[in-house]
Amino acid sequence: MTKVTVPKTNVRNIRYEPAPAPKVNVWAVRNSAMLQKQQEQKLPETLENTANLQSSDFAEIGKEFKTLNSLIDINKFLLAIKTLNIKLASTNDRMQRFQIFFEFTQNLESHGF
Repeated sequence: MTKVTVPKTNVRNIRYEPAPAPKVNVWAVRNSAMLQKQQEQKLPETLENTANLQSSDFAEIGKEFKTLNSLIDINKFLLAIKTLNIKLASTNDRMQRFQIFFEFTQNLESHGF
């Protein structure tokens, strides 16, 4: 039995042509076109209405905050929550955490809440 050896040649596909490199960054064009389209859709009226809605929302939040402050002293409440968080962070024992939280809920009325 004789072994037939075929010389290895560098076979190249003659029909293959690499694609040309893109001349424009497609992603940049896409994003800028999308932004331009979004800006065209907004009318000056909607921009003005948005600003008015934001100021009215802010005024409404302020009104609700004043109502809440008339019911409870928010500064005292925030201080109580802060001390509760400090006490809860100081221990890893579940029962002790439960006891701290239970004491906090029992003392809410004594704090004026």
